[in-house]
Amino acid sequence: MPKSVKTFAYGRKKRSYKKPRGRYATKSMENNLLDALAGEETLMSETPSSTSSTTASTSGIGSLSLPSINGSPTSDDDQDLEEVSEAPLTSVTDADIASLPLVTETPIDHPEPCGLNSSRFEEKLAAMDSHGTSCELSDDRNFFIHSTFFSSLLDIVVCPTCIGSDVTFQYSHSVGLACRFSLLCNTCNAIVWSSYSSPKCKDRYDINVRAVLASKECGVCLSTMKDLFSIMNIPNVMHHKTYRDISDIVKVAAKDAADEVMRTSADVIRERHKANVYATEQISDSGIQVVGVSYDGTWHKRGHSSHYGVGVAIDIDSGLVLDTHSVSNYCVGCLCAPSRDSADFTQWQTHHKPLCNKNFGGSSNAMEAEAARVIFSRSVKDCGLIYGTMLCDGDSKALNKVNDLEIYDITVRKEDCVNHIAKRIFNQLEQLKKDNKKKLNRKLTASKIKKITNTYATNLRKNAPDVEKMKLGVIGGFLHMMSTDRAPNHRLCPDGENSWCKYKNALARGRAPPPHQPTLTTEVGTLVYPIIRRLTDPDLLKRCAKMTTQNPNESFNSIIWKRCPKTNFAHLPNIETAVALSVISFNVGPCGLSKVFERLGLTWGVVNNVHALKVEKTRLRHSKRKGKSVSRWKRKHLRERHLEETDKIVEEEGVTYSSGAFNS
Repeated sequence: MPKSVKTFAYGRKKRSYKKPRGRYATKSMENNLLDALAGEETLMSETPSSTSSTTASTSGIGSLSLPSINGSPTSDDDQDLEEVSEAPLTSVTDADIASLPLVTETPIDHPEPCGLNSSRFEEKLAAMDSHGTSCELSDDRNFFIHSTFFSSLLDIVVCPTCIGSDVTFQYSHSVGLACRFSLLCNTCNAIVWSSYSSPKCKDRYDINVRAVLASKECGVCLSTMKDLFSIMNIPNVMHHKTYRDISDIVKVAAKDAADEVMRTSADVIRERHKANVYATEQISDSGIQVVGVSYDGTWHKRGHSSHYGVGVAIDIDSGLVLDTHSVSNYCVGCLCAPSRDSADFTQWQTHHKPLCNKNFGGSSNAMEAEAARVIFSRSVKDCGLIYGTMLCDGDSKALNKVNDLEIYDITVRKEDCVNHIAKRIFNQLEQLKKDNKKKLNRKLTASKIKKITNTYATNLRKNAPDVEKMKLGVIGGFLHMMSTDRAPNHRLCPDGENSWCKYKNALARGRAPPPHQPTLTTEVGTLVYPIIRRLTDPDLLKRCAKMTTQNPNESFNSIIWKRCPKTNFAHLPNIETAVALSVISFNVGPCGLSKVFERLGLTWGVVNNVHALKVEKTRLRHSKRKGKSVSRWKRKHLRERHLEETDKIVEEEGVTYSSGAFNS
């Protein structure tokens, strides 16, 4: 007998079973996935089968209702939206597709860099763990104390000279957050005790240095700190000159600690190459280890008008930051300089040159190439490595500038980020939609553009590193989205029972194919196909055949601008401090901040250590959860569903916002 169902007052029925939700649902789905794969492997070991069936079974994911780790489609739901015109496709297939060979599904293993039970962040921490530095923990702590607390203490305090109880607690002055308190005996009319509320560290009060370091780590400025402390009724944060002087001290300490971390990272990479952990590069003729780096530039302001830019080189294999360089074409002091013809110019220049924040005279667009020149020029001296491969997005002359300088005895090779390649097709489809508004109005929606982009990226990942299969897979996915019942175009779709194509899947199982629901009409497909042809060029596909991405660079960029927000004005020292603190956090984790504490003369307390370990544990847990295939699949389909719902709402509402459209 089924369990009774309880009905609530609002008509909602209580389920007779408990449905997992949130991360528990993800965990449950992943366990089911692993159990199914384990069952297939057991079945394969017990039952002999042909080579083709074994190949299909080892792909595993194809027989389940979930997608593969790389996000390949498992049903026509990923490539269909609505039924449109069923006119036969002739303009694309006759000349271009007739001579292409048939494609069979041959799964290729692409092991994730993080694995199923580990994350890239966890691997970095494990690699740097043997080179970590331990520090003594201090029991010293800081507390916020209300002024009435001292008044209550006076009831039990007596003067050590006259043993009188008529004593007064006085606040005289403060240096930043360090306040000077005195104990005055009214009987003796003398000060019996006086001290500051914070000890000193290297001629600076401990609490002031910690406050400035905290502001740099959290990305808040002095005015924000003043607002915060004023609301908490704490007076006199510090003068702006004191804040600036301590900021310079923090910058030097952070840069020194970051340089040490990057040198240690280079040592770890060389050791792992010698141990054959990484086997992607070789030793050069000069005996120096050759590695591949992911290089990217980032700017403090958007719109190609920023005064500050940062170039970052990250090792492809380990994900560790190897070098950074901050570029600036702006200096406040230079704006106040006297005329070059004046007699005071030479004296001003001699005094200002060591303090000048301008280290580049070019435009904002040229900063990425300039930073690449500096980083690659000092790689052998600082890191003992040759950057033989540059993974980049192709939007600057960084690679050409490095090769033109002939820094190494080898030519730096280029690789393309597969995510940026997929972004190109998205941007070109958006531009195509703008240029052909009348033809593509409501026929090439945002959700369809996203589907084409996902299909392009999925087929690249599924067929890499075979360039020919990558090209045929992309064209096959494009034709699949245009297929109709009258003109099915599944020639390039993979065969077999595990094929993601429902048409080929049904034929392999001896069933009638389901009706088609084409995503693109012939008219739209004819306009889109030239973009597909252009982005399946063999030279382009060859450069992204390793399926590497610049995700570490994008992650590191976000960490920088978290510590130095793009919405706030900044000088070069602020940028350099943010970059240095970001390198420490990115390579070593939150506990790496103890290296900065050590150089500043601060004690690494128990509270600091507990919080750092807690943040590190949280990052590891989130990184593992978000890196799982089921989590990525869920995020992908939630985004697609949101786009589809948005397209429907926009179509129902019509035009509700447009520049100058409603003036009349």
